[in-house]
Amino acid sequence: MELKEKIIQQIKLDQEILSSMPTNNNKNKLLKNEKLDEKLVFYEKIKEKITAELLKRSNYFENLKINNEILKLKKDIVVIEHQIMLLNDTNSSYEKLGLDKIVYDIGKYYKNKLEKVNFDIYKAIMIFKDAGIKLSKEEFIYSEFGKEYMEIFLTETRSIDSLELREKFESIYWKQPEVMKYIQNNFRYLYRIHKKELKNYIISEINKNKENNLTKLLLKHSQKRKELKDLISKDEYLYLQKFINKEIRIDDFDESKFVIKYNNLVSEGISRENAILSIKSLNNTTKEYRDYLKYKFIIEDITKIYESKDQIKSSKIKLKEIKQREDQLEIDSGKKKKLFGNKKIDRDDIVGELEKLYLELDEIIFIEKVKEKIKKTSKVIDVLSLASSYHSYVASLLKRREPEITDENIYLFFEELRLFALNLDNNLVSNLNVFEDSDLPMIISDKYILDGLKVSIDDFIGNKIDDLIAATEWIINYENSLAIPIKKMNDYLLIKDKLIV
Repeated sequence: MELKEKIIQQIKLDQEILSSMPTNNNKNKLLKNEKLDEKLVFYEKIKEKITAELLKRSNYFENLKINNEILKLKKDIVVIEHQIMLLNDTNSSYEKLGLDKIVYDIGKYYKNKLEKVNFDIYKAIMIFKDAGIKLSKEEFIYSEFGKEYMEIFLTETRSIDSLELREKFESIYWKQPEVMKYIQNNFRYLYRIHKKELKNYIISEINKNKENNLTKLLLKHSQKRKELKDLISKDEYLYLQKFINKEIRIDDFDESKFVIKYNNLVSEGISRENAILSIKSLNNTTKEYRDYLKYKFIIEDITKIYESKDQIKSSKIKLKEIKQREDQLEIDSGKKKKLFGNKKIDRDDIVGELEKLYLELDEIIFIEKVKEKIKKTSKVIDVLSLASSYHSYVASLLKRREPEITDENIYLFFEELRLFALNLDNNLVSNLNVFEDSDLPMIISDKYILDGLKVSIDDFIGNKIDDLIAATEWIINYENSLAIPIKKMNDYLLIKDKLIV
């Protein structure tokens, strides 16, 4: 019996005793008053003890902080992911350094505030600077107005939102409203002419860590993510925040609910320990299958590219076309001396051609990589890893599929894809041949029926997938909560909200 119930019972008993005491004369009245005083002192002491205990509990939860190991693991994982990105043998320095995403962002200048566009330009400049490349205004050959703006930008030591930058933008915008597009494409040129230096920078970054080995890093990344997931599932501070944010309630930890959900999923004769392990595995596999369906359109598109017999120009030929036009811009901008016989050019026409050529180059490079990396024996994970190495490909595919998709959702999708492709615990995509048809709902359900779980093929079709994930997640969360002082945590919040006197 809980302390609260014991006190309530004691109060009822004392009330009965006091109410039965006679008050027919002064002596009896005095005795009853003495008994009342005695009980008041008794309950005052109990109140003091309870208050002290509540304050003690409150202090514990008031001072609760997130496990430092969680923060450390998150930082470690970011470092490992950066090292994995550098060692990726699928893409170039352009993608490894994140220039592809930054250049893409600058091109969306019409959707963003000037501060955001300036910050993207700043990030691009810093990538070159970190590689030992100091950019000059003369290298901004696409536009004279772009050169003017970048001259201020490259010498600006104050904020990227400084008055000088704003005034310069104001003065040139009306003369060339698409100046940011010219600056965006100019960074493609800067990458091309500094490609060797940037590649050497990547090599030097890799060599800083002699233990850099892709296989080892992937295993380390997997282990760190498991550790992080385990710590998060048992962290009291994070549970408390969920209570505070109304994400969970005390009713969510009702044992009777657990028994019903558990029995609905687990066959008789299976030990609880083995059942929980199987439920955790089912939860992971079902999530993986859901993600597989989410990325299936990418798999189908890349298999079409692989099987296509269409002849395309090689990236080398496309780069030659780009160089020819950029050579003209170099001469016209004064970066190179004008030779005898050079004709006056229409800069806008050439810049427009170059924008189209660079988009074609991105497409050709990806197609070449598909032809190079994907084989008839390739697994689904190989295809998704390739896609997750090229933001431009994924963004273009998403735009074709969903024209109204926002850039924020493209980045979110790409980041989720990248993390999914890094996960070594994905059993389905790591073993499923990309060119073979498999009845995955049947394969998955058969596996977990053998484990003693009550699942069927129908559980892996449509909305039932999310229902199964929710059911398994609930059981896992309940099991994890057994190591958390949930009741005390709830009492603390009730005290804090003055719901308990």
